[in-house]
Amino acid sequence: NLPPLYEKIARGHAGSAISLFERLRLGKANDEDKQFAIKALEIGVTRKYARCMHILGKCYTKGLLVEVDGAKGVSLFTKASNRGHASATAALADLYGQGRFVTHSAEKAFALFVKGAKQKSPYCTYRAGACLLRGWGTDKDLPKAQEYLELAAQRGSAAAHFMLGRFYERGWGGKTDNKKALFHYRQSANRNYAVAISHLGLLHEKGMYGLEKSETIAYSLYQRAHTAGDLGGSTSLARCYELGIGTKPQPKRAVAMYQIAAKRNFSDAMLGLARCYEKGRGIGKNERRAFRLYRQVAKKGNRMAIERLAYCYENGIGCKRDPARANRLRTTIGTTHINSLFDSLGAK
Repeated sequence: NLPPLYEKIARGHAGSAISLFERLRLGKANDEDKQFAIKALEIGVTRKYARCMHILGKCYTKGLLVEVDGAKGVSLFTKASNRGHASATAALADLYGQGRFVTHSAEKAFALFVKGAKQKSPYCTYRAGACLLRGWGTDKDLPKAQEYLELAAQRGSAAAHFMLGRFYERGWGGKTDNKKALFHYRQSANRNYAVAISHLGLLHEKGMYGLEKSETIAYSLYQRAHTAGDLGGSTSLARCYELGIGTKPQPKRAVAMYQIAAKRNFSDAMLGLARCYEKGRGIGKNERRAFRLYRQVAKKGNRMAIERLAYCYENGIGCKRDPARANRLRTTIGTTHINSLFDSLGAK
C-alpha cells in the first residue's frame, strides 16, 4: 500500500529515488516520507533489486534516514555487488580501502576495483589503474596501469585523463609525450576536474608544451580551480595575489587564502605562508614563524622546503646561523629518509 512514488522506488526506479533524496536534501520531506522511503527500499531489497540494495546500503553507512549500521551497509553493498551493481562494488571497495566498518585491506579493495572495472564502472577502472601505478594492494605494473587508465578515460573518467596526462608528462611509460599529456589534461579540465584546471593554469603561466604564455589565462584558470574546491588551485590563486600574477597584488588576501589551506596541512600553502612571514608580505614579518613552517614542510620530504630551511640555517633566518647544518641538509636531499635526517641533525 505504498504511494506511487515509493512503489516506483521499491521497483528499483532510480529517478524516483533521486527525486526523493533531493526533496530530503532540501528539507521538503516529512517524517512520513522518510518512513515510506525506508519501507520502499526494504521491499525493493526483498524483491532483489540491486539498486535498492545499494541505496539502502548508503543509508546505513552514511546515517541517511536511519541510524548508522555499518554491518548492514556492508552486507547490502556485498549483495548488490554480487548482482552486478558497479556502484555498490565501488562503495564496498572504498570501505575496505578506508577500513570503515571492515578490516582495512588494500588487497581486497584492489580486487573489488578490478571487479568493478569488469562491471564497466569508470571510477573502479580508474582506481584499479591507480593501484597498479602505485603498487597499492597489488604489485606495481606500469603497462597494466596504463591499460586500465586508458580504458577508464574512454569510459569518461576525468581523473583517469588527468593521471594519463601525468603518465605522459613524466614518462612513466618509458618516454615523455607532451602532446598526449596536454590532450589528456584538456580532456580532464573539460570535465571540470579541478586538479587538471589548476595544472593547465600552471602550464599557461610557464608557457609550456606550446601553450600561450599568459599570466591572465593562468589567473583565470586558478580562479576556476579554486571555485571547484582544489587546494592546489586555491594556493596558486593566493600566489597570484601575493606576487601580482595576472592581477594586481593583494598580499593580505593572499595570506588569508594561504592560512585556510595551511590549516589543512597543504604543503604548498604552508610554504607560501612561510614566505609571507619571512618577507613581511601581507602580514607582520616573523622570521621565526617562517622557519618553523619551512621545517614542518621539510619533514614531509618536500625538496623546496628543505632548500628554504637550508637557506635559513645558512643565513640565520629565524634560527641560529649554522652553515654546516645547511650543507648537510642540501647534500642529503633524496638520499636519506627525511625523518632520520632530521633526527641526526637534531632539527626538532
